[in-house]
Amino acid sequence: MDEEEIEVTEIVEVVEDDEGNTVVDDVVIAEDGEGNAVIDETIVVEDADGNVAVEEEITVIEADDE
Repeated sequence: MDEEEIEVTEIVEVVEDDEGNTVVDDVVIAEDGEGNAVIDETIVVEDADGNVAVEEEITVIEADDE
């Protein structure tokens, strides 16, 4: 199985609500070896008690900037 080399170009900071609870975590924007945009995101949403309410992983390949 061939794997592409992924270079991380930006890590977006953790977002917190007014009470300091983590709302969004681990958003990563990357590029492959040819400079194409590759977005690989893991989004974690927590409730006020810090319990994970939603966890979703999204992978987008060949994203074009227009």
